[in-house]
Amino acid sequence: MDELNRGTSATFGSNEYRRIKEELTNQLSTVYADLIEKVVRASSLWVYRTASGEYRFSTEPSFKDCTERRKQQVPTLLTKVPTQLGIQVQASGQMFIGGSWQPFRQPTPDEIESLLAGQLPMILLFKEAYSLLDVLPDIIKIEHISQGHGPLTNALVDYLGKTQLVRLLKGQNPRERDEILNGLQVKINNLVDEVNQDHEVGTKLLAINLSLVDGLQVTAITGDKLSFYRHLSENTKLLFAYHLYTSVHNLKDKYFCSMSRTMASMQQHRSGFSVSCVT
Repeated sequence: MDELNRGTSATFGSNEYRRIKEELTNQLSTVYADLIEKVVRASSLWVYRTASGEYRFSTEPSFKDCTERRKQQVPTLLTKVPTQLGIQVQASGQMFIGGSWQPFRQPTPDEIESLLAGQLPMILLFKEAYSLLDVLPDIIKIEHISQGHGPLTNALVDYLGKTQLVRLLKGQNPRERDEILNGLQVKINNLVDEVNQDHEVGTKLLAINLSLVDGLQVTAITGDKLSFYRHLSENTKLLFAYHLYTSVHNLKDKYFCSMSRTMASMQQHRSGFSVSCVT
């Protein structure tokens, strides 16, 4: 708040301004102490960065508690505190000081929420980076099992299991191949369940079907639409790749915050999105 009012000496140096700032600090500290306590209990924090660069924080992917803070709790405090102190403040941005109205700027709820970003631990080292917008081949063939076909393809091969894939693609026993295929389908279903966990109850963002067609065909299903992975929306690719890398590289305990549909902890680059593992 000091940065917003420093240029107006009559306001900045007044006793009224000091009292409002102190009381707002006290009451806002109580609001955000409750959030921090919940974060500590949950051991995770969801972070959303808006297009205008503001940050929002929550302990749940729906950001329900964040919305309540920004739309109800904080606006109420900004209005209530001057009244409690008997200080006249106008919504147009003025405060009554020493017999006259002086310019006075209160931070907005979104600006206050964003200040929490400065309280988070500093990230000192990016150890690994994983591209989240790579694509998978339409059909995984025997040559894809060796490394060197892209990090996302390599991760999927590792997740499904190289040995099982080789037996599936080279095997001659149809019963054994059916058994292996069923096992791989169960594994991919488990992964997709992670992708869908934050979607509305009773609906699915994504399903993936594995079938033998000149190799292992990977068919993506969104709603009733069948397509290949390369046709998926960027948001769906981001979610799938995040959960795949998290599973294969055991990253869950290495991030300072969780990921939401908006891909918190991602860095946007000109080439797309990546998620970085920090230590």
